[in-house]
Amino acid sequence: MRRASFLTYRKLRYLKLSAALLGLILLTAWVLPDRYGFAYGGTLMGYLSGTLAAFLAGLLAWYGIRKRRPPRIEDRRHLDRRCRVETSQARMDQNADQRTRERRGVKRHLNWQHGGTLMGWLSAHCYLGGVLFVVASLHSGLHFGLNIHTLTYVLLVVLVASGVWGALAYVRYPLLISRNADPEGTRDRQAQLAEVERKLRANAADLPVELSAAVAISNDDSPLVFCSWWQIFASRASAQTDVALTRIQSMSGWMADAECQSAVREVYALLLKKQHLLAQIADASRLNARMRIWQIMHGPVSLAFVGVLVAHVSSMLVFW
Repeated sequence: MRRASFLTYRKLRYLKLSAALLGLILLTAWVLPDRYGFAYGGTLMGYLSGTLAAFLAGLLAWYGIRKRRPPRIEDRRHLDRRCRVETSQARMDQNADQRTRERRGVKRHLNWQHGGTLMGWLSAHCYLGGVLFVVASLHSGLHFGLNIHTLTYVLLVVLVASGVWGALAYVRYPLLISRNADPEGTRDRQAQLAEVERKLRANAADLPVELSAAVAISNDDSPLVFCSWWQIFASRASAQTDVALTRIQSMSGWMADAECQSAVREVYALLLKKQHLLAQIADASRLNARMRIWQIMHGPVSLAFVGVLVAHVSSMLVFW
């Protein structure tokens, strides 16, 4: 059974709500007269869009608190009561599916009265972030300068861009992320790589000098010395191993020698396995590095945006 995504939560509930809200905002902007002849934050539409943008920003920022906050006592009682009801219902009718149980009043998720589910909050966070970008653009009227108001808009653009990047990454690489979240997978690949390198050193000692030197080139490939920028932008993790494979292939004379033919084949197979393991480790490291960059950007920039937004609103209330 395919696991539901936060983007398709409850049959795209928050996408539909965001689209309806966005349509209402655009309709209001079209209907309201603009006596200044251009979009401006000091107009009626400017104040309405600014108030809505501030509310949306606070709602989106609250998701960061909501996902770190433990359930309230009322929520825990509701969870216990829900589990008892679900257990009783399952005993009464074991063949009833999820839709039947929901029609009878048994819910699998907390509703908004009890704080909502984290997946629901995340889905609303993603779609309402796009609405916030449009509303803030209407509020600014796309008039910028060297001031704190433009800085607020720039930080919002960075937040939306990093949020889109994070959402696409989690949708595109869900299996890789879940696999990399388990440290046993990474440790297992590194253990296999260490074993392959040990066998390579042992087998290369029995080869002629030319072949042994070609195998020694691959020792420069190590997944533990990759820097973060290399992890993000590099396309190949086994460059020296590729060179070693190419050199062995070019030494056709040694490959034809009956005395070392078996050893060369075994070394060649080990190099191919090392190349595959290096590619797996590098892909996992590259994805984790990209996700770390996204987390580093999105979290601190969110705090900076909230602070600049407060300064923006305060300056407008005091000096305007």
